[in-house]
Parts: sequence; C-alpha cells; structure tokens
Amino acid sequence: MAAPAAGVASAGVVLALAGSLAAPFVQATVGADGAELGDYWFAGGAAMSPAVETWFGLDAVGRALGLMLLGVVLYRLGIVQGDRDDAYYRRLAGWGLAVGTAITVVGIVIRSMSDWSPDVALVGHIPTGVGTIPMALGYLALIVLFDRSGNRHLERLRNTSRMALTNYLAQTTLGLSMLGWLLADVDLTRTMITVWILGVWALQLWWSSAWLQRYRYGPFEWAWRSATYRSRPPLRRPRTAST
Repeated sequence: MAAPAAGVASAGVVLALAGSLAAPFVQATVGADGAELGDYWFAGGAAMSPAVETWFGLDAVGRALGLMLLGVVLYRLGIVQGDRDDAYYRRLAGWGLAVGTAITVVGIVIRSMSDWSPDVALVGHIPTGVGTIPMALGYLALIVLFDRSGNRHLERLRNTSRMALTNYLAQTTLGLSMLGWLLADVDLTRTMITVWILGVWALQLWWSSAWLQRYRYGPFEWAWRSATYRSRPPLRRPRTAST
C-alpha cells in the first residue's frame, strides 16, 4: 500500500475507534447510580452529563468519518468497485461478518452478565466499536456479490445509492419531524419503529427510481456537484421523442 493510502487508513482506524478508546476514561466519570448516563442508558432519563454527551458525539462522528476514510482506501485499491474475483469477496464476507459478529457479541455478553449495570455502560460498548470495521468489510463484500448476481431489484437499489446524500438527509428530516416532533408524545415500541424504518426504505426505493427517470442526479447530489466544480451541470434528462 502506498504511503498516502496507509496514512489515510491509519487515520480512518483511529477515528472509527475513537469512541472505544475514550470509553474507559469517560466510564470513570460515571457514578454508581449512573445518573451521568442520562437518557443514553435510561429510558426517559435526564440529560447526559457533558462528558458522556461529548463521548457519544465523538463515537458517532468518529465512526462515520473513520469508515468514510477507510472507504476511500478501499476505493483506491479497487475493492469497492468489485475489481477482485468472487472468491476474494466470499472470503472477505465470511471473515468480516464472522469476526465482527464474534467481537460484537462480547459487548452484549459483558453488559448482560452485569445485568445491564451502569458500571459497564460505556466499556461494554468497546467491542461494538471494534467490531464495526470487520462488519463493514463483510457487508461491503456481500453488496459486491449481490451486485453481480443479476437480481431483478438491483436497479432500484443502484438508483437509491446514486442518491445517497439526498436519501440520507431525507431520512434524517423524516426522523426528526415525525419521530422527534409529530410523534414525540407517543410511546413508540421497537415494532412500531421497525415498521416506520421499513416504510421509509420502501419509499426511498420508489422515489429514487422515479426521480432518476427524469433527472440525472439527486437534488443534493446536483447541488454538491455544482458547488464542487463551480458550474451547474444539466439536471433534467433530455426528453425522448414520442413514437
């Protein structure tokens, strides 16, 4: 691996594991009653302490940025594009999912054996953070293999991924407006939230294809491209002549 790619990979790993590395130090600030954990750990709890809230943000943002940097490296190596043979991706899927699942299960065991005590709330999260990287590699390999399978639903999934930024922002907006505002006073169950998530996914699979039949890019992808290249590429697809 070239030196710049190695540097990007190292930065990606450090960022992805930032929350796990900081967890023991922040756990030391949590008292026996776990009051500092607030609504991170207790349903309907008070606000998190500044230390726990900072850790929560560090873990979420660090993992997102870290995995993005690792994705850049994998792109440079041709792995994201599917340049390797099927056997390579089958091995990567098997190894990544097996190792990632095994590591993540350790965190569940740690927490459950302590009866979900606040004493292990954050340190029990460490395996989850560590297992994220191999799990992501495993899922990447599965996606590449699925892309080669010729499944009839592939085009809808491809269109959804071509509008990844728009769909991400749409999910966030829908989540904040519906779950965080309109349904804020409703006692939502896990089943209700799962149904809501599946509904949003189905909606995005539909609207991504419908949009890209008429336009070249998603709206936010077009805006990002325009800002990046300081020019406005054509958005609407040319109309085909009627026969």
